[in-house]
Amino acid sequence: MLNEQSYKFGHQVNLVLTAVQHLEEDMHGMGLRQLAKLCEGIVNQLRRILHTQWPTRHMSHLKELQKVAVALMDAVEKKDDLREILPAIAQELQAVTSKIGGKVNDLQATEEEKA
Repeated sequence: MLNEQSYKFGHQVNLVLTAVQHLEEDMHGMGLRQLAKLCEGIVNQLRRILHTQWPTRHMSHLKELQKVAVALMDAVEKKDDLREILPAIAQELQAVTSKIGGKVNDLQATEEEKA
């Protein structure tokens, strides 16, 4: 049962990481309003994780996820440059995923593919 909960927790965090990475790839072709709306969706995904009952060994990870969610929502509300914040959010989520012990989705396009 404990392994199943750890797997589910890691899977949920990895889904958020994947959404942030996709948004990071596509953000240059979006307007600020659309980008803010999608960031709010990511914050809602993080809220669902935070409001779920998890074992106590994940409390430190939950605190890190809460910091990520607060920083992202704060950037949306203050109309900060989300294009600068999303890479840091993705990096923080990768760090949390690696601490959990799950697979880290860190595949990114090479510089040649981006061009």
